[in-house]
Amino acid sequence: MPSVHFITIKAERLAAVIAVILVVLSLASYLVLTRKQNSTPIPKAVAWYALPSAAGPFSPLLLQSIPETAWPATSSTPASQTDPQATSQSTPDSLPTTLPVLQIGAPAPDFTLPTLDNQSLSLSSCRGYPVLLYFWASWCTFCREDMQALAERYRPEQVASTLRILAVNLWERPEQVRAFQRQLDFPFPILLDTKGQVSQIYQVRATPTSFFIDKDGILRAQLVGRAGPEVFAANLAAIME
Repeated sequence: MPSVHFITIKAERLAAVIAVILVVLSLASYLVLTRKQNSTPIPKAVAWYALPSAAGPFSPLLLQSIPETAWPATSSTPASQTDPQATSQSTPDSLPTTLPVLQIGAPAPDFTLPTLDNQSLSLSSCRGYPVLLYFWASWCTFCREDMQALAERYRPEQVASTLRILAVNLWERPEQVRAFQRQLDFPFPILLDTKGQVSQIYQVRATPTSFFIDKDGILRAQLVGRAGPEVFAANLAAIME
């Protein structure tokens, strides 16, 4: 009898172990199926960038895929290639329903934004100077590289009479931008587009995006993606002539 009792206990333990294994396998299968259903695989050769819409920071306006072979950008992309009749899908009362036409050779839309040092700055206040209008975010690696190159090549004291550089941060809180500024020591004005209003006017869909505006306020070129010092220099030279 003791041997029968021992065999019974051993069988019960084995059954319990098998039950646990089955539960674990079932749970693993469920997680794998759920992940396959709720996720879209992203090809390794594609970098994904999303900018929030005016509806809020969790409402993506566009999810843009950019092949790594085409990024960084090496040439200018005319702003007129974007849809000039683009309209916002969901905008607050402070934004127009129809966005201004954005075209190469047309006046760059004016705007006023607060700066990181608690001032305000308008694009029109730079009239008479060529302007590099640079849209960026602190999490964007390409933005950091571009801004470091700009800071090294174009010191304020050297270009004060010939050029204005405006770096427009998208959607981030001032304290986030200040932390980035302390690390980078970027010497040019940083403007805060915390609600994305100016980025909508300029139809910005990815970071970084650069606009080159001549001294008369005319938009001359647009770059989407990392430019690099040589491309910046060529486009800036064109608007500084």
